[in-house]
Formats: sequence, structure tokens, C-alpha cells
Amino acid sequence: NKNTFSNFDLSDGLQSYEFNYNAYLQARNGEMYFGGVNGFNVFHPDSVRDEGYLPPIVITDFQIFNKPVSIGSNGKPIDQGEKKAELFLHKSITATNKIILTYEQNVFSFGYAALDYTAPENNKYAYKMEGFDKNWINAGTRRLATYTNLDPGDYVFKVKGTNNDGIWSKEKAAVIIIITPPPWKTWWAYTIYVLILIAALVGFRRYELKKRKRKEEEQLRREREAAKLREAKLEAKTIQAEKEIEKQQIRTRIATDLHDEIGSNLSSISLISGMLQNQPDLSKEIKESLLDVNYAASKSTESIRDIVWFINPMSDQLSDLISRLKETANSMLANIEFIFESPETESVKKINPEVKRNVYLIFKEILNNIIKHSQASQVDICIKEDGNNFSVSIKDNGVGFKESTVKKGNGLLNLQSRAEQINGKLDILTSLGEGTKTTLHLNIT
Repeated sequence: NKNTFSNFDLSDGLQSYEFNYNAYLQARNGEMYFGGVNGFNVFHPDSVRDEGYLPPIVITDFQIFNKPVSIGSNGKPIDQGEKKAELFLHKSITATNKIILTYEQNVFSFGYAALDYTAPENNKYAYKMEGFDKNWINAGTRRLATYTNLDPGDYVFKVKGTNNDGIWSKEKAAVIIIITPPPWKTWWAYTIYVLILIAALVGFRRYELKKRKRKEEEQLRREREAAKLREAKLEAKTIQAEKEIEKQQIRTRIATDLHDEIGSNLSSISLISGMLQNQPDLSKEIKESLLDVNYAASKSTESIRDIVWFINPMSDQLSDLISRLKETANSMLANIEFIFESPETESVKKINPEVKRNVYLIFKEILNNIIKHSQASQVDICIKEDGNNFSVSIKDNGVGFKESTVKKGNGLLNLQSRAEQINGKLDILTSLGEGTKTTLHLNIT
């Protein structure tokens, strides 16, 4: 024991904690004398030995919230402030092997002792809560261990001690501590959670299936409605096509009747009146009347030809309109030099009969104004088609018009009115001595 030493106090027989200076002696037999204020102490070094008794360790007290827990059914509730817990020991804590606590009983203490009464104040202790403490906690001579806020679970409280000479006893006192979880953390609570989760998943799955079914039903309903709508549109198109065919047939029949009946009759009138003019025995007045009849019949025949062309569905293509405009220019501008420019490729685009009619009448009226008023010797006609954009430009080198005439003339106002009827735009550029340029712009769809 070269590396250890022992302390002795009054309980071991010291006369006092104070010794006199130079008051010591070692006798021939080896005994040692030390003098002090209350006498002297004598001992032989070989006779100083550690006590061989190793006392048992027992748990002597158990407290909750610093209040002792009673034994038996007469135990009173432990005051926990607003909470109370019914807990009592069935037997002495020394003989108790297991204690079950609730999660609310989270402040508890153990008292313990080493059964060595030689000098109990010298007994030392160490304790450990297995499941919580990693190492032994050296408590010195303190005989109380307190724990707070342990998690629910299983623990073992162990305590060991020494005799008055500081020799550790091999025996340990132990008690099992079981802290029950709160209701929401028990196995049956987790079972309920799992069942709720399963029910939620099943419910969510059913919801998803119903949602998918509703979506599929909605999709099917929309597809049916779309199919019905397509059928309705197809039926409407069919009806429209039938009506269009019927209208085309009516237009064709009217055009044929006008051409065959009225046109033929007017041609006969023109022919007969022309023949009668050559009779030698007719008076001058009658010949002049026959000339008027012949002129009226010719004009009426020309008008009938225009009407037949307007009505005839076989001439509803843009290329037919351009050909008609060129034919009209050749007829009306026979005594004036003119240039007619048009797209090289014939357009098969269909145009509205009303558009066809108004474009033709505007074109014819412009040429008529040139012949009557412009004194022009040259006319340039340019027709352009760019997608749905269509334009007819007519320029002459005549005398032109005054600005006020352009704004107030009835003929030009009629041209503007016809252009507006087909959502077109008519631009007129003119000045005295510079001729006139008239351009019709419109969108053909």
C-alpha cells in the first residue's frame, strides 16, 4: 500500500486535531508517541490495519417530488402541484425489487446507506442509473440520489459503498425502475395511430379512385358532348351545304331563265328594231324611235348579261372577277389606250357574290367617270392579290378634279358607299392637270 494513505479523526481515538511542537517519541519497541493539547496518542505502526468488514448496501428511502412514498394501501397521493399520482409501496423500499412510475412522476430520489456503524460518517457512496448514466457517479458521503425528467423506459438504479476505511463493498443494492409512457405514446396508442394511418391511406386511396372515376366520367361526358357538338356542327354544315347547293341551284336557274328568256327577248327586240330602221318607207320620227328602242334593248341586254354574271355561281372565283374586269376594260376603253396588269396565276379563291357585284360596279363606274370627265389618253389598271388582301388601282392622265369635287360629288360618294358595304377602303388621289388615281382595298376571306 505504498501509494495510499489513511486519515484518522477523533472517532478513531485522536486526543485532538492539535498536537504540540516536538512532542513526539519512538520507543525501542517501535511504539510511537504524539503529544497534544488533550494528552497523547500511542500506537505501533504494525498494529494499524484497515478494517476487514465490508458492509452490505441497502436502499433506505424513496421519494417523489421530495416527499416520501408510504408503504401499504394507506399511502396518500403524492402532491405534484396541479397533478396528483396515487403511488404506494407494497413493502419496504429495502425489499422492493421493482417500481413502476408514470410519465408524470418525473422527479424522484433514492436514499441509501452502508451498514457499517463503526464510523458511518466516513462511509462513501457511488450510484448509477443504468439506461441513463454512462459511468458511476461519486457521491462522497452524500446519501441521496435524485433524478428528473427521465424518458419513459426501463432503468436499473444501482448503489455501492465503502466501510469507514474507504474499502468498497462488492455488494450493490439495485432496484428496477419502469417509467410508463403517456397514453399517446403507449403501444396501443401507436396501434391506433397505425390503424388511423391505414384508414387515412385507404380513405385517400378511395378518394383518389373516386376522383379518378369522376375525372374519367367528366372526360367521357366532355367527349360525348364534344361528339354531339361535332355531330351538330356536321349536321349544321350539312344543312348549310344543302342550303348552299339549293341556293346555287336557284341562282343557276334564275341566271339561266334571265339569259334564255329575257335576254333572248331583248336580243330579238334589238334585232327587229335594227332591221326595221332599214325600211325605206318609214318616216324620220319612226326611225328615230326605232333607234331609241334598239339602244334601250342593247343596254338592257348588257345589263341582263351583268345580272346573269352576278347571279351565276359558276363565276364566284376571284379569277372570274379579274377576267370580267379585263373584259369590261376592253369594252369600255376601246378608244383609250390602257394597260391591264393582274396576277399571272389564276386564283381559285371563292368570293362572296355581294363582294363580286360591288367590286365590279365600282370598277365600271370609275371607268365610266374616266370616259365622261377625265379627257384621259392613257389608263393604267393594276390588280394585286396578296393572301387575303386584294386591291384594284386605276390611274389616268386626265384633267383631275378639285378637292371639293372629290368630297361633294354624288358619284364619288356612291363609290365610297359601295366600298363600305363590302368593308373595303377607297382612296382617291387627284389634282388639277395631274390626273386621278383611285384604289380599292379590301380583305377577301
